[in-house]
Amino acid sequence: MKALINADELANDVAGAEALLDRHQEHKLAELHGRWDTLKAKASQRRQDLEDSLQQFSRDVDEIEAWISEKLQTATDESYKDPTNIQVRTWETRLGAEALLHIQNEF
Repeated sequence: MKALINADELANDVAGAEALLDRHQEHKLAELHGRWDTLKAKASQRRQDLEDSLQQFSRDVDEIEAWISEKLQTATDESYKDPTNIQVRTWETRLGAEALLHIQNEF
């Protein structure tokens, strides 16, 4: 406020005081509008960032659900009882563990 009122601008009457007060209020209002615009811009950017994160999260969930579905099919498969499938199952288990590590490292 001191910057708005110079020594030669001091009000000598009521009209002068009201004019100074109006200028001060206009200055404060302009400052508030600027801060409001900055806040809206930051909120908009934050919203976009959150939407992007949600989209990435949804893709990751879809990928994990597909992996779980695949593993569930393997786990419920009765062919595991056949001794000839032991080596194949060992390889699949190792591959599944590597895939899980890869997915976990992405997070």
